[in-house]
Amino acid sequence: MRWIRPLSFASAVLATAVTAGCGVKDDIDLTFNRGLRSEPEPPTNLVPLTLSFDVVNDSTVAVDNVEWVINRDGALFRSGSFAHIRRADYDFDSVSFTETAGDHVYELVIDPANRIRERDEDDNASVIKVTVPPGGTG
Repeated sequence: MRWIRPLSFASAVLATAVTAGCGVKDDIDLTFNRGLRSEPEPPTNLVPLTLSFDVVNDSTVAVDNVEWVINRDGALFRSGSFAHIRRADYDFDSVSFTETAGDHVYELVIDPANRIRERDEDDNASVIKVTVPPGGTG
């Protein structure tokens, strides 16, 4: 019978677990550089409102198919995805639309279905409140 050295055996088990996706998290963390932003400032209901954001892949590996959603006043408003974000890099997107007067809360969530296993799942949301005054001026 041939004996396997303990360190070699542990390395083999770890490699098998990583390959099989069992219990070993990748070094992936998706987050924001500056969070969700709005323009123009101050907003008006005469000019389209633009919400812009960047998603940072603060990781040592590239990530594919990073989904995002924007909720408006608690309801799904827009969604999309980034096809590929290289390691230690970011991607940028924005949405523009005409907004009605009043207070609106926008929440951007990256990886809303938690499809990507991350080391920190608590930094995937950014919230802003935008007040559009009545009468079309800011």
